[in-house]
Amino acid sequence: MIKTRKLIPIIVLLFLAGAAFVFTKCFMSYGHLNIRVVDAYTLAPIEGAAVTVADVNKTLYSDSSGSCIFTGIPIRVNSLHQRLIPQAWGECTVISVFDGYRPTVILDTHVEKDQMRNGPTVYMFPEELDDIEVAAIVESPDNEWIAQLVEKYSE
Repeated sequence: MIKTRKLIPIIVLLFLAGAAFVFTKCFMSYGHLNIRVVDAYTLAPIEGAAVTVADVNKTLYSDSSGSCIFTGIPIRVNSLHQRLIPQAWGECTVISVFDGYRPTVILDTHVEKDQMRNGPTVYMFPEELDDIEVAAIVESPDNEWIAQLVEKYSE
């Protein structure tokens, strides 16, 4: 009898953990990015750049066309934007590193629900041609969302 009493909470916890996992997988939305890495001055593709989507802690290396494809990026909305006007896209952080170039970080990179986005393009700056330590870029919300924001707060 004592063993059964000890097993019941463990079984309940396992059941709840499994239910939470299934709930998350069924109701969480995901998007995909086809990121391209290029030299900022020549626009030539950079092969072998380490590209990381920090939000999923996943790194891929760009191919000969400078591309790498990330799938299954969770749609996480910007809570500040969401309070102003609901947004339909998620955001993530993209970091690109390659020898001879300054690291590039793109903040607030748009991820569309259930879609493959062709982008962003990561522009990397050669170390010898530029004094910047890290190129940091913030992707702005789409124009429709900005127009709604202006309309709401200019009334």
